[in-house]
Amino acid sequence: MRTTQRNRFTPLGISLLLGVFVVIAVVILAASRGFTIPRIQGTSVPSGIQAVIPVAKPKPQKVVIGFVGDMMMHSKQIQSGKITTPDQGSDEYNFDSFFTDITPVTQAPDVMIANLETPVAPSRPLGQYPNFNAPLEILSALKNAGFDMLTLANNHTLDRGVSGAIETRQNVIDSGMIPIGVQTDPVQWYQPMMQTVRGINIAYISATIHLNGYTLPEDKQYLVNILEKEKVITAIESAKTQKSDIIVVLPHWGVEYARQQSPEQIEWAHAWIDAGADLVIGSHPHVVQPTEVYTSPSGRVGFIAYSLGNFLSNQQDMYTDLEGMVTVTLQKNPDTGIVSVMDHTFVPLYRERKTGDSGKTEYRVLTLLDALKRIDTYSETAKERVRKYAKEYQDTVIPN
Repeated sequence: MRTTQRNRFTPLGISLLLGVFVVIAVVILAASRGFTIPRIQGTSVPSGIQAVIPVAKPKPQKVVIGFVGDMMMHSKQIQSGKITTPDQGSDEYNFDSFFTDITPVTQAPDVMIANLETPVAPSRPLGQYPNFNAPLEILSALKNAGFDMLTLANNHTLDRGVSGAIETRQNVIDSGMIPIGVQTDPVQWYQPMMQTVRGINIAYISATIHLNGYTLPEDKQYLVNILEKEKVITAIESAKTQKSDIIVVLPHWGVEYARQQSPEQIEWAHAWIDAGADLVIGSHPHVVQPTEVYTSPSGRVGFIAYSLGNFLSNQQDMYTDLEGMVTVTLQKNPDTGIVSVMDHTFVPLYRERKTGDSGKTEYRVLTLLDALKRIDTYSETAKERVRKYAKEYQDTVIPN
C-alpha cells in the first residue's frame, strides 16, 4: 500500500514561526540603534541584549509660604471668645469662629506665619492694652486655621515679664507651632531658625525694634532679638553658612499707623537684600504699607512687604481693619539645585467687627472680596470703608 507523508508544517505553524523570527529581528534592530526595549512582567529580554529603562526627569520642587500681620488680643476680643458664665466656675474660651471665613485661605500655603503680638501665659493674669495676655485657646484656634509659625519678637513680648515670654514660647511649641525671635538658649541668640520643606532650606530671622520701654535682664539679653541693621546682616551671613536656600527677615519695625514706609525701613531692607536676604516681611505699624521688588547693585532681587498691618485686633481707626496677606512661591531646580522666588501675591483682607445676637462683639477675618459679597449686612460706616478699600485695591480684589 502506498502511504502519503503528512506535511510537517501547517499554515498556522508557519505563521507562528515567522512571527517569532520577526520579533527577534525587531528586538535586535532596536537594541543596535539604542531604542528602549520595554520589559513586560513575566518575560525576559533575550541574552546579550541590554534593556534601557527611561528615567522620568525630576519635577521642580515648589513650596508656598504665607504671611499675615499682627495677631492682637484686646480685652473685647477675649470676652468675645468666652463660652462660660460666672456661675459655671473657671473660664473657658473658643476663638475658632474668628478665623472660620479665612481658614481655607490660610490653610492653603505649605507654611503659614503670623506675628503673635500678645503673651499667652495662663499662669499670669489676662491682660488688656497696653499690657496684653491672651487665653491659651487662641493658640489652638491659630493652629486650626493653618498656622505653622509665630513670630514672638515684638514690642509686647515682655508685657508679662521674662517668665511670661518664656511661657508663651513653650505654649506655642506645645500647640504644634514654631516660635521665632524668642529663644531660651544663649547659643541661639540672633541665629536664624532653619526649616527644610520638600528639600528647600529656609532661614528665618525675627527681631523687634523695641519692647515698649521694658528692658531685658543682663543675664537674659539673648531672650529676645532686638532689631539692629548690622546684627541682622550677621545673622544673614550665618544663614548662608548653614546652606540656606532662601533667607527671610521678619522685622517688627516702622512707625505705628504710618501708611508709608520710613526712609530707615527702606535703607535697612535694601541693605539686608544686598547682604543675601530674599524676603523682608514687616509688621508693627498696624496698617498696610507698600510692597517692593528691589534689585541690588549686584543684581540680586528681593521682595519686601514693609508692613502687612493687623491680622486681628479691636482697633477701629481707618485702615486698621484693612489687612494684608502675602504668599510667596519658591521653586527648586532639580538639575542645578538653585531655589528661586517664582511668584508673590498680595491678598487684601478685612476684619469684621459687629454686635452679634448675644450682645457680644463678634470678630471675623475674611478676604476683602468676601467682604464685598456681604456688604449689605454691614453698618453704613463699614460699608463706606469696604467700598473705599476695594477701590484702592481694585486690581487685586476684583477678578478679571
